[in-house]
Parts: sequence; C-alpha cells; structure tokens
Amino acid sequence: INAEYMGVYELMNLQSKSTVGYTLQSVGRVEGVPLKVTITQPLEWPVGTTVPLDHVTPRNHHFNFVTLLAEPWLMRKSNGQLEGFLFDLLDDMTQNYSFTYNLTFMDFHGCSFGCTVRQVGPNAYDGFFHAVGITAERQLDASFTQPLFDDGLALVIRTPITKTDYWEFLGPFTSELWGLVILLMFVACVLFWLFERKVNEYLPPGVDGLFASFWFTYSSIVTMQDGAPVSRAGRTFSAGLYFFAVILVAAYTANLAAFLTTKITTYAFNDINDIKAGAIPMTQVGVQADSWAEEWFRREVGSVYVPVRSVDDVELLLLNGTLSAVVWFHLDIAFAVLEHCELELRGPIFGPTGAGLAFPKDSPFTTSFSHHLLYLKGTGKLQALKQKWWVEQCSRAVSTTASLTPARMAGVFLLFLIFTGIAVLVFVVDLLGA
Repeated sequence: INAEYMGVYELMNLQSKSTVGYTLQSVGRVEGVPLKVTITQPLEWPVGTTVPLDHVTPRNHHFNFVTLLAEPWLMRKSNGQLEGFLFDLLDDMTQNYSFTYNLTFMDFHGCSFGCTVRQVGPNAYDGFFHAVGITAERQLDASFTQPLFDDGLALVIRTPITKTDYWEFLGPFTSELWGLVILLMFVACVLFWLFERKVNEYLPPGVDGLFASFWFTYSSIVTMQDGAPVSRAGRTFSAGLYFFAVILVAAYTANLAAFLTTKITTYAFNDINDIKAGAIPMTQVGVQADSWAEEWFRREVGSVYVPVRSVDDVELLLLNGTLSAVVWFHLDIAFAVLEHCELELRGPIFGPTGAGLAFPKDSPFTTSFSHHLLYLKGTGKLQALKQKWWVEQCSRAVSTTASLTPARMAGVFLLFLIFTGIAVLVFVVDLLGA
C-alpha cells in the first residue's frame, strides 16, 4: 500500500457459515505509517480453525476417511473388527492427537486411483487413508503426506514347477558328448578285437570274442579293467584308452557332483528389461489396472497388456497359465507372495515412487500427519509395523547341504534295473541253450 495514500482500512476475514456458505466478517483494521494491524476479532483459518495453517493439528478433530479393504493394509476379522497395518497406524495417531474418525470403504473397480483422489475433496471426505503412489499428476488433485515407505513396482510370476527327471544324472554331458563316448566304445571294441584276436587267449573265437572285446573296452572306461592286451598294437591302443578313460571319468564325476547338488531354475526372463525386449508376448503380461503401475507401464513399455484388477485375479491368471508375469505395486503384491508359495517376485523393484496418505489439495492437516510419520520412521515404529504384517507364511528354505533325494537319483536305479533285467534274460537264454 502506498503510504502517501494511506488511510484506515478494514480487515475482512472470509468465514464459513453453515446456513449461508461463506461470509466476509470484519476482524480488525490496518492504518498508519508504518503500517499498524489491529485485530479485534479472532481470524478464522481454513476448516474452521483459529490458528494459522502451519499450526493446525488433528487434535480433537473428527475425520471422515475413505479407504479400502486390502491385505495386509486393512482387513476385517471374522468377528467384524478391523486389523492391519493401517489400523495399527490409525491407533497410534489417535493416541497421539486424540482425534476421532469414521471410515468409509469404497470399491474402486471402475474408478482409477486418480479418480478416487479427486473425490477426496472438501465436499467429499477429509482424506484417503491408504498408501497411494505419489506422482506429479496426482499432486495436482490432492496433497500427500511423507511416504509411508519408499517403494516401487514389482514383477510377480508363478514359481516354476520342478519336475522329476529320471535321467538327470546324465546331465553333466550333453547328448552329443554321450553319443561320441558310445561311438568310441564300439570303435575301440572292434580295434581291440582286431589287434588281439590271434594272440590273446582271453578273446574266444567268433562272436564271443567281440563280446569279450567290448567288455574289455567298457571295463577300461569305467576303471574296472578285466584282462590285459598282449600285442604291441593292443598295448599301445590300451594306453591311449586308459588315459582317455581317466580324464573322462574325472570330468564326469566332478560335473555330476556339482550338477546334482546345485539345482538351477531357468526362467524365460530375468527382469522388466527382458519384458521390454520382448522375452514373452505382451499378451501374457498383466498390469495392475487403474494404478501407478498402469501409468508407468503405458509410459515406459507400451499400451499392449492385460489389465488385472485384484490380487485374487493375479493368483488365478498366473496359476492357470493365462499370464506369465504381472506388474504390480510392490508392497501390495509382496504380501500375496509371502502368503502363497506358488508366487514369487522376479528381478529388482523398478518404477520407484513413494506411497503416502492423500488429503484434499492444500489441506492444513497434511503437515501434521507427515510430521508424525517422520517421527514413526525415526523411532523405528513404522518398520516394526511393516515387519509385523508382512510375514512369510510358507517355507522357502533352500538346503545348504549336498544331500540328494531319491527322486533325483531315480534314473540311476532305473538304469541298474534295466541292466539287471537284461542279465536275467541272457541267463535264461544260456540256461535253455545248455
């Protein structure tokens, strides 16, 4: 105000009246040089308080909160009472500020979180008491507290099913290498028979000599030698065969121990970057509908995906094979993963964002609730609440021993039974021939 034209000005205050809406009330005057402000009536600040915005607290205030039932944030027990992370948080806040509240539960199907946040206005509710992803777009419609947790998005998949492979013990060598070993045995059998058939009394004449030669080759490879070569060519050949057998058996034994005691699960993709690169069709990727996950996926990946509206649908679509992966808000889906052993998280958290409580735009209570959340973080109480409600419900312990189960060695027993059966059959034939 230009002091040259300074007079006496009336100080008007915009105050709410339940019957006529808002009215202007004279609460003082401004006059003099320098300016002098005289307050004759209490000023009314937003939401009917008589203190400035920075000093508004929830103490003795009654709130109408909107929220939703979601594990483990807020759940209803069999007796109708509420429990969960947010219920414990509300209990702590009411003890600190002595405020009262009423909870209205809403079904958000068909209304995005952005739509819901816009409903949290002066003509609807006092706040949205649930963990909402904080984004720049949403801050245009509502005010947010400090984040409950720094979080993000997660990729959830079905835990791969481990099938029993009876021939797992053959895994250390590829099929091509096994083929070469078998071929070498037959070639070595023929060569040994050619070198020794005229000078080695161990080899009987005719076809029986070939069988004896094969037995010598086999026993040499498995280091249980039966018989010895006589000719110089046979001994030279056997020296090479023994060396080959030592290296082959050592390599197989070492790889077999590592192969059978370390079970490696293979995945079609490792993280969200593989999804972007097209590791699986986008029609097999689900995304949490009407959420920060959907906003992020549309911006960073693309518009082709399957919208999924509930955690129950995530479990159903992954377990029946309709979807191969689902993008979901981490803390929401983490509880389902902890509770259901058929699901697991794949790769690191991505799309980082905070999740806070939402209030009407410029609400005077946002600061007080933020301060209390910071206090709970600093004292470790918020982390303690998280550990209380996000608890592993199924065993995912990985054995640190090298023990093998019967199922993983079943092929060895099966192979022994096959050889035993052949031996019995040969015995019967020989017996009948005699």
